[in-house]
Amino acid sequence: MKPWQRRALALYQMVGGLAGLASIDLLKHPTTIRGAVILGLAALAFAMSFLAGYLLLIGKPLGESLTFWLQASQVPAIQSPVLSYSWFSGLSFAMLWEGGGNLTFRLGAGGAFTLQLGSDSPLTIGLNLVAIFVVYHFAGPKASTPRTVIHTPPEGSA
Repeated sequence: MKPWQRRALALYQMVGGLAGLASIDLLKHPTTIRGAVILGLAALAFAMSFLAGYLLLIGKPLGESLTFWLQASQVPAIQSPVLSYSWFSGLSFAMLWEGGGNLTFRLGAGGAFTLQLGSDSPLTIGLNLVAIFVVYHFAGPKASTPRTVIHTPPEGSA
C-alpha cells in the first residue's frame, strides 16, 4: 500500500468512526438489556473503526488487520423476519435485492448500525460496495508480494 493510500484509508476510518459514534443517540436510553447490548456493540464497532484508522496512520501492523476485518464486517446487509444486520462507518453504497426481486441502491454517509432479532421485514440481502472496494484494493492481497522466478542456466554452461 502506498503511503498516501495508507493515510487516506486511515483518515477515512477515523472520520467514519467519529461520525458513527456521533450518530448513536446516547440520550435514547435502552429499555431492555438487549437494547443496551446492541447500543454497546454499535459504540464498540465505531470506536474500533477509529482505532484501526489511528493504528494504520501511525504504521502499526495491527491497523491493517483491524482494517481488513472491520471493512469485511461492513460488506453484508441482511434484513429478514429472523435477523436484520448491517453497519457502516464512513460511506456506504449498498446494492440490495429485495424479496420481490427488486434491485435497489442506497447511499449513506456517516455511520449506521442495525442489529435486530425478529421483525416483520421482508427478506432483503445486500452488499456494501464501498466496503468491498476497500477490502479488495487496500486491505486485500498486497501488490508488493514477491514473485518466485526460476532461472535456468543456459545450455552448455554446466
